Amino acid sequence: MVDSLRILIVDDNDDLRKLYAVWLGDHEIETADGGQAALGRIDDGVDLVLLDRDMPGPGGRDVAIEIHERGYDCHIAMVSSLPADFDIVDYPIDCYLKKPLGESDLVGLVEEYRTQRQYQTALSEYFRLSSKLAAIEEDTPTAQLAGSDEYEQLKQRVEAKRREVDEAIDVRDVNWNFAFKSTGRSTADDRGVTEGI
Repeated sequence: MVDSLRILIVDDNDDLRKLYAVWLGDHEIETADGGQAALGRIDDGVDLVLLDRDMPGPGGRDVAIEIHERGYDCHIAMVSSLPADFDIVDYPIDCYLKKPLGESDLVGLVEEYRTQRQYQTALSEYFRLSSKLAAIEEDTPTAQLAGSDEYEQLKQRVEAKRREVDEAIDVRDVNWNFAFKSTGRSTADDRGVTEGI
C-alpha cells in the first residue's frame, strides 16, 4: 500500500459504513456506529475522520468539538444529508460533504487531504530550515560563511525544500472542481479562479 492512511468512518448507518470502507479499502479503515464509539476509537494515529452530522447520542458537531478539544491532529470531514447552514462555520471541521456520496467523492477527499498534508509538512520544514539559516547569517561574519561547506549545504537544503513547497502547491495539481463543489453554485469569482487552469 502506498501512503496508506488511517481513516475512521463514523455513521449510524451500517450499510454506509460498509460501503465507504469498501471504497477506501486501500487504507486502514476503522468504523464507529455513533459518536460515543467514535470518541472511544479516536487517537493520535487517525489521519482522517468521516463524520456523520446527524446521529443519536453525541452528534457530529459534538464529536468534532471533543476531538478538537482533545488536541488530535486529524482532518475531519463532516458528511450529511442535511443542508449546510451558517452554524457549520464554527464547527472544528475541515470540510462539509453532502450525502449521497459517490466513490469519486471519497477518493477525491482523500487525495485533497494528502495534498494538504504534503504541503503543510514541506512548508513547516522550509520555515524551520529558513529560520536557522537566517540566524546563522545574522550571527556569522560574511567571510566565515564564504568558506563554510556546512553553510552551503544548509542553503542547498533550504532551496530544495522551497522547490518542494512550490511543487506541492502547484495550482495545476489542485482539483478546483472538488474544492468548489460544496457550494453547488458557480459564482463569477469561482469561474475567474478556475479559468486558465
